[in-house]
Amino acid sequence: PFKGRTKVFDGLYQVPTFDEVLQLAKSRVTVASDPVCVYPEAKAPGHHARLGKPDMGDEILAALARHGMAGKGSRVFIQAFEPDFVKALNAKTELPVVMLIGDKAAYDSIMARPDAPFWDGLGANTGLLIGADGKSTGVVEASHAKGIPVHPWTFRDDQPAEGETPDQTLRKFLALGIDGFFTDFPITGYRVRNDVQFAP
Repeated sequence: PFKGRTKVFDGLYQVPTFDEVLQLAKSRVTVASDPVCVYPEAKAPGHHARLGKPDMGDEILAALARHGMAGKGSRVFIQAFEPDFVKALNAKTELPVVMLIGDKAAYDSIMARPDAPFWDGLGANTGLLIGADGKSTGVVEASHAKGIPVHPWTFRDDQPAEGETPDQTLRKFLALGIDGFFTDFPITGYRVRNDVQFAP
């Protein structure tokens, strides 16, 4: 539904189940022959709970267990926007649980909680990490000071920042010290990350 996004694939494919995604991940390896990492997001778990649906965190963990991916050390991150869900899920698993944050108001609110941080990673909107002046807002540094990695979202080739190429934007964030990132254009992300990582 987002303006500017291609519609050429609409209606062509079925949405896979989580079990099917896990089966696919287990059947493949990365270009470096490592296991494929799985990074599911629990979408609106509070809404589903209010509808009387089973606990989404329990369902995610059960699916991971069915595929032998629920134990410590598995290449899995679980993420969500709802703080209470993240806290409850983190108490149930040794897998890293990532707190998704959309804007500064949400970040300030959650950081004001006396129990913060109760997450293992921070999934921040890119706008939360670099200010209008082009400088770091300090969020990455503050997170790293607590030993928490930062994985911003979402880098897109078709929605470049004003005055920047997609490559320039991603390089700017990598220079900030982010630990990972989300992109809907993995070829670009892979290429730029390798260019930065292996630059002389």
